[in-house]
Amino acid sequence: MNARKAAGLTSVYEASDVKPHDFDTDHPRVSYVKDGVVCEITCDFIAGCDGFHGISRASIKPSAIQTFERSSTRSAGSGSCRRRRRSATS
Repeated sequence: MNARKAAGLTSVYEASDVKPHDFDTDHPRVSYVKDGVVCEITCDFIAGCDGFHGISRASIKPSAIQTFERSSTRSAGSGSCRRRRRSATS
């Protein structure tokens, strides 16, 4: 975000009613409301990085979604971090 600011680019925070539109076309756009004003951004693509329960996922047909899970071969207790137990007097 600091690089965006240094480049003079705008970031919008605390917008409401955010909706992606036409994400599967050559002219996707995102609409939102900020300070009571309806705004729209046209873009080359939309990266829906708002999480599993975000608005991006809800805007896509379920048949077009691919879900990938990462698994780990390490067991829960196999990390290198160890706790030392202290006595009540130390």
